[in-house]
Amino acid sequence: FGRADDFLDLVLSTPPSLVLSSDTFPPVPLGWTDPLWVAERIIAIRSEIASEWKDVMGEVKGDHSKLSTNLFRVMMGRTIEESGNDIIEIEEEVTFDDLSDSAGAFE
Repeated sequence: FGRADDFLDLVLSTPPSLVLSSDTFPPVPLGWTDPLWVAERIIAIRSEIASEWKDVMGEVKGDHSKLSTNLFRVMMGRTIEESGNDIIEIEEEVTFDDLSDSAGAFE
């Protein structure tokens, strides 16, 4: 809830108004606005968009499952090449030299 609902409340509380043409002088009445119809149309369009987003977001799990599998394999220290079933070992870089001569260097 928030701005969208506040806007719909404003539309629903607005009285019908006369719409005049802007390309003639004097302006010619074209008709009346119907705030209930406008609010109904906004809600219908918003529902369509939400439904489309729901469908699109439903596909995200499938799109990310392969990525999650690859990430898991990398985190476990190996990955499988796409060209075949060759396993590539990923080695962590290790430093054997002392990083500091004194124990209090990082205090």
